[in-house]
Amino acid sequence: MMNLDFNLIKDLNSLQKRLFQENKPEFILANESLNIVKGHPNYLEVFKNYNLKKFLSLFLKYSIINFYYLFSSLFFYKSKRINIKKNINFLVVSHFFSSNKTSHINNRDFYFDEFEKNMNFKKKNNFKILINHSKKFRNGLYKKDKIILQKYTSFRHSIYILINLYFLFMKYFLTSLIKNKRESYLLKIISIEFINPGTFKNLIIKKNLEDIIFGLNIKKVFFTFEGFPWERFLCQIIKKNCENSKIFGYQFAILFKYQNSIFLNIPKIYLPNIILTSGIMNYKILKKKFFDISIIGSSRFSKNKKKNLNKKNCLILPEGMDSECEILSDFAIKCAHEIPHINFIIRFHPLTDLNKINEYLIKKINYKKLNNIKLSRKDLSYDLKRSSICLHRGSTSAITAMQSGVMPIYLNFHKNLNIDPMFQISRKSRYIENVEDLKNFISKSPIDKLRILKKIKKSSKNYFTKFNHQELTKLVKE
Repeated sequence: MMNLDFNLIKDLNSLQKRLFQENKPEFILANESLNIVKGHPNYLEVFKNYNLKKFLSLFLKYSIINFYYLFSSLFFYKSKRINIKKNINFLVVSHFFSSNKTSHINNRDFYFDEFEKNMNFKKKNNFKILINHSKKFRNGLYKKDKIILQKYTSFRHSIYILINLYFLFMKYFLTSLIKNKRESYLLKIISIEFINPGTFKNLIIKKNLEDIIFGLNIKKVFFTFEGFPWERFLCQIIKKNCENSKIFGYQFAILFKYQNSIFLNIPKIYLPNIILTSGIMNYKILKKKFFDISIIGSSRFSKNKKKNLNKKNCLILPEGMDSECEILSDFAIKCAHEIPHINFIIRFHPLTDLNKINEYLIKKINYKKLNNIKLSRKDLSYDLKRSSICLHRGSTSAITAMQSGVMPIYLNFHKNLNIDPMFQISRKSRYIENVEDLKNFISKSPIDKLRILKKIKKSSKNYFTKFNHQELTKLVKE
C-alpha cells in the first residue's frame, strides 16, 4: 500500500509530464489518474491497496463497461448534425446533474445563474452546452439555445479511442515490469486507468464538443474551470476552430490545500485566456501561476449575519462523492444516537445518487430507531437559517454557512490528507475527530461559541465575494 500523501501527487505530476511528451497529449489528459484534480481521498483511492487480484478485477470490469458502451453506440449515437446559428456571441459550457428531466434545463444554472441575470449578458446571442452527469438523456437533448451532450460517439470513433487506450495500457503495463518498485507500482495503476471507462468518456466528450463547435464563429466562451480533462479539450477545440475567441474559465469553487491539476504545466492551448474567480483568497493563490485573472464573485456569497448559536439543529454537508456521503452519514447517525437533544439534517450535493444513498441511510436510521436525523429537500438558505452548526469535510457550502453565521465543524477523518476548504483558518475548536469532540463543542457556553465564530468569520469575506455585475458588463462589452 502507498501512503496517500503529497509526495504521491508530486510523483504522478512528474510521470504526467514525461508521458505527455511521449504520447498524443489527448490520451494523457483524458487519464484522470495522471491529472489528479486535488489531493482528496476519493481521487487518490485508486492508488490504495493495489494488488494483482484488484488489477485483474479492474481489467475485467473496465473492459465489460467499455465494450458495452462501444456496442451501445450503434443504437444510441446521434450522427445528425444539429442546426445551430453559425455566429454566437457567448457560448456557455455548464453541467446537467438532475434525474428530473426538466429541472436543470428550464431553471437556474447553479454555476452561471448570476451571469444569466445580467441584462447585457442575457440580450446577446447565447448558446449553452451542458456536460451530462446524470443517467438521463444518454443520446442527448437538443433545444434551440442549448444542448445536453450525448454519452456516445460513433462506433467507428469509439473503436479508434479504444484501440489507442488498450495500446497505452499494454505499453505502460510492460514498462512497469522493468522499473523500480515505486515507479512500477504507479505505472501499473496508470496503465489500467487508461482503460477506465472514465478515460473513454472524457474522449467521447472531446469528440462531441468538436462535432458541435466545428464551423461556428464564437466571440466568447465561458466554462467552469477546475482542471478536469474536458476543460482542456474545450480550450484546445476553441483555439483551433475560433482563433479570435476569448475563453473565460470561471474558477467558481474554493482552492484546497492540495489543489493540483489546475496548476499543472501544460501548453497554453489547453488553458483559458482569462480566469474569473469567486473571491480574494482564490485570486491570491491563482495570481502565483496565472497572469490574467479577475475577481467576478459568486452567487454563493452570503452577508455575515448574527446567529443564535443555541439552535438545536446541526446541518450535515457532504460532497457529491459516495464515499464522502457515507463517511458523514455514518458519523451523523452515531451523533444522533449519542446526542439525542440535537437534530441532524443531512443535505446532499446535487451530484449525489439519492436513490442509492437514501436506501443505505434509511435502513441504518430505522435500525437504530432515530427520530432526530432527517434528509433535507429544502434550499440551502432555509437550512442555514434553521441551523447553528454545520458539519463538513470537503464541501465548499461550509463557507456559505460560515458567511451566514453558522459555525463550521470539520470532521478530521483522514488526518494525513486535509480536504478542509478553509484550511487557512485556525483549526482550534472547529476540528473534531469523534462524537465526544462534537459533544464538547456543543456543551460550550454561548459566549465561548460566539467568540470562536467571530474569529472565524473575520476571514469568511475573503472566500466568496458578492457577484460583480459591473465587471461582467465590462467583459461583455469588450
